Amino acid sequence: MPGVRIGDYTLGMSKYDVLKKLGEPEAIHLGEDEVVRRGEENYNLDNLPNECVLSFGDISFWIDDDSTEAISVRSPLYKLSNGLGVGDSEQKIKRVFGEYFQLEETLGKEFRCYHAKGIGFEIHKKNQTVAEIVVYQTEGDRGDPDVTDSAEAALVRKAVAEGHIAYKLTTPDEFKAIAGKPIREWMESDDEVINLKYPGIQARFFGKPEIQTPHTLVSVSCEGRRIDIGRNRPIVLRNEGDLDKLGSFWGFSNIDLSQLDLSQKGEILETVTFDSLTVWPRSDRLPPDFDPVKLLKWGKNPGLGVRSLHREGITGKGVGIAIIDQPLLKNHIEYADRIKSYHAIEVEGVDIQMHGPPVCSIAVGKNCGVAPEANLHYYAVPPWKWLENRPWARMVEQIVERNRQLSPSEKVRVISISLGAFSGRDYYNQWKSAVKKAHQNGILVVTCDPYFLRYVTLERLVGKDPEDPNNYYFDSGVDALYVPASNWSIASHRGADVYTFDTHGGNSWTVPYLAGLAAMAFQVHPEISPERIITLFQETATQTKQGRVINPRGFIEAVKRIKAEGL
Repeated sequence: MPGVRIGDYTLGMSKYDVLKKLGEPEAIHLGEDEVVRRGEENYNLDNLPNECVLSFGDISFWIDDDSTEAISVRSPLYKLSNGLGVGDSEQKIKRVFGEYFQLEETLGKEFRCYHAKGIGFEIHKKNQTVAEIVVYQTEGDRGDPDVTDSAEAALVRKAVAEGHIAYKLTTPDEFKAIAGKPIREWMESDDEVINLKYPGIQARFFGKPEIQTPHTLVSVSCEGRRIDIGRNRPIVLRNEGDLDKLGSFWGFSNIDLSQLDLSQKGEILETVTFDSLTVWPRSDRLPPDFDPVKLLKWGKNPGLGVRSLHREGITGKGVGIAIIDQPLLKNHIEYADRIKSYHAIEVEGVDIQMHGPPVCSIAVGKNCGVAPEANLHYYAVPPWKWLENRPWARMVEQIVERNRQLSPSEKVRVISISLGAFSGRDYYNQWKSAVKKAHQNGILVVTCDPYFLRYVTLERLVGKDPEDPNNYYFDSGVDALYVPASNWSIASHRGADVYTFDTHGGNSWTVPYLAGLAAMAFQVHPEISPERIITLFQETATQTKQGRVINPRGFIEAVKRIKAEGL
């Protein structure tokens, strides 16, 4: 019932009644950008913030000051008294509730809200049907909607309208300079979240200082309702000071820089991540030798002779790679036509994540991939939930068993998992047993774990010839195999044709690189053993003055010799 309840659950229920009736929630939304899932280390029901969302499968409770202020559902089993429910068309909603609604954004979603009725609908953007329904108190229950804002609230609304307060561009100190001293200030989630409380206003800031990401504004609520601060719009930098508010991980990705003069910022531009959604200043406001379009194109070359192997027909053609990672943007142009199967395990309702597109594009991407004609079998799983080795081991074993039912041309030969914590987790023997079983069945398992191979990341020098192993940089001093990872153009989760020029990289990107090389090896010599591939990675490496660099050409030539020798 709009404005009152959903099923047996009523607005105004205490947080404790919700937990008593339904038990532990599957997930807790602590803010716009943070979700803690059951099983994660920081999952804790004893220290919940005043505002949070408790999610139990298809129903969620929006808690404010220990009371349920809204309830949302995502299942067609819940119906309104007029029969409307999840899955119905947007036009049907408009016929019943009218054409006039107010758009409200929260938790990255946009709801068409009928405040007089106390109900809102999230509309699926592709098929224009209802994806989620939320009920909340009507305007009458909230008090007079025309009530005058507090002085602080009026200042905040004015600053938002003028652009002085904006999503990801306002720090706590800047907010306080506008709104004054808060009546309460507190931190949550290992100091990643800062809350400021004023009469009628609450602001939340998110940051990760350990990776040079400062605390910036992610949400503002006025009298319990979100203010639109621009979360679902491009972030437009207003001045050079805003550059310091961007985290190092995403850098300039999806950022509008058109109002700035970056002509003297060459040192920053050499190290910052950006993507094809970045809006740049005109050319006279950029360093003369900086061309982001050219750089994105340059970054798509896998380097180290990989493309010369492609020209010889060595592309991993027909070899199956199984990638086990987070929910994937499946329609990216870089790898969409390589997906032969997609399996979602324990991730129902979870949004697309950022990790899968880069991994897939490095392994099988048609422009930036190592093995652009390999077949991709994708397994979407919840790494935030799988905190010990048993589910990972079971996943590997399931792929081995599934392979028995497939024809030789359909079989998986490589499993790629961009995770390196296996040896430090419980049930490690079970994991090693699963990997051994895979290898015995001709399937190489590639991970970041030292049990697989001791290797570290390479940074290629921007603008230099990526085919020359001497044009790569590393300073770890570790005696290991070095594999390219950074200054690479990779597929982005932000859109089907969006690419990121990633200046940081990491071991997550080296795994699909090695998986792609393994697929090429299996194409050349289907009978080669997984163990032999691992040793060849090391034996064929190019020795530079700084260390041993992976050598795709030497590796494949060695595979050819082994085949010719009948080994």
